[in-house]
Amino acid sequence: MSSLLDTVIARQARDLQLEVGKPPTIRVKGILKPIGSTRLTAKDTLRLMDQITGGAERKRLDSQGCAEFGFAYGDKGRFWTTVFKQGKRLGLILYHLHPAIFPDPAHPAPCPVCRAKPRKK
Repeated sequence: MSSLLDTVIARQARDLQLEVGKPPTIRVKGILKPIGSTRLTAKDTLRLMDQITGGAERKRLDSQGCAEFGFAYGDKGRFWTTVFKQGKRLGLILYHLHPAIFPDPAHPAPCPVCRAKPRKK
């Protein structure tokens, strides 16, 4: 996960998208760009998710089908993250909170993808 987050920051990407069957993808100036050509497996996606989620997020994911949370990547940057189920697969979107736009770490912007509504299993 560290190398992916470093890429997001270095390329000034808006977000990082992780989806089974596709390579990790970043959005730079509105354009989606794959990082490499290696497609993520279900195990890859789960491993990456495990590196950034805790017990509370896992419980929300299991009960509601998605979870949102913020985290700091050391002193390099902050991310607002949505983890969601796509059928039996996981997907993640990590929004890079640029310090010039989101200076207050206590109040990240809400993610438009997940509104924490319960989903049918």
